[in-house]
Amino acid sequence: MLILVGQGNPGAKYAHNRHNIGFLTLAAIAARWGFGPERSRFHSQAAEGSIGAPSDIPGAPVKALLLKPQTFYNETGRAVSEAMKFYKLTPKDVVVFHAGTSRDGEGRLIASGGRVLNVCARGATLEAARAKAYAAVEAIDFPGGFHRTDIGWRALKS
Repeated sequence: MLILVGQGNPGAKYAHNRHNIGFLTLAAIAARWGFGPERSRFHSQAAEGSIGAPSDIPGAPVKALLLKPQTFYNETGRAVSEAMKFYKLTPKDVVVFHAGTSRDGEGRLIASGGRVLNVCARGATLEAARAKAYAAVEAIDFPGGFHRTDIGWRALKS
């Protein structure tokens, strides 16, 4: 099973904003593969269905959950972590569609400004949660990207 996450901001005010490309991508996937209706789950609008394998690649359809978090961009991790926990999935089972990246002339994924990819985690302590979040960041293949390691240091010092 996969969780396909479309990042965006909820509400009519943001409906066609470029930062809602994740929501628009999931709408196209839902239409193409005939996903069921959306319902409120995991602080999101969620739809379940299957994505078929291309005709030139053998394989069964893959079950998928389309997740449009209604938490605004900066809180997407809360919705995703709840869905991952419910389905007992790992970060490798999650695909995030978001604004802020593009392809260069050679087809490589590059940052194109404007947005931040957020990674959140839970743990028994703040230190444990921080360690999990940074481990997840390291698992993201983002050539040329960078991440900060100073987040949360004030809370850890006090």
